[in-house]
Amino acid sequence: MKNISKLEKIINFTFKDKNLLITALRHSSSLKKDAQKINNERLEFLGDRVLGLVIANMLYNYFPNEEEGDLSQRLSVLVSKESLYQVGERIMLKEFIKTIEKKPSISIVSDACESLIGAVFLDGGLKSIEKIINVFWTPLIEDNLKPPKHIKNILQEWAAEKKLNIPSYDIVSSVGP
Repeated sequence: MKNISKLEKIINFTFKDKNLLITALRHSSSLKKDAQKINNERLEFLGDRVLGLVIANMLYNYFPNEEEGDLSQRLSVLVSKESLYQVGERIMLKEFIKTIEKKPSISIVSDACESLIGAVFLDGGLKSIEKIINVFWTPLIEDNLKPPKHIKNILQEWAAEKKLNIPSYDIVSSVGP
């Protein structure tokens, strides 16, 4: 793991409690070699919720005339594993994650990104993490000014274009409550 002060410079935030940052970067796979039993999963849980709140607020303000369905689609894309991975790449997160993998997977990087969000939130509060999310997610918002379409809408538009009947959907199976 590289010097974490480099990561602090990249995200423009200095931790008061460095242990929060160290924990955010400790993947559970590293625990077999590490005497520490604390990993980033709890921070990941918190970071996921904080990211959703901050992105929802950004979208609400950024697209004042957009309907709830379009805002929901945007939110889904912006908090996805792929978007988190993109941000993780921009901040060179792979260099700082403690894991047994030589090259951390998309999942590990995106989880660490959520953990980092949770850690910043706990250490600096909502205003601090809003600044960071604004810096790194605004380009993702601006790259997609048109709302993403749901897969069913894409299929229905394709069928209409080909002058086919609107698709009907059958539930093949259902699992869980």
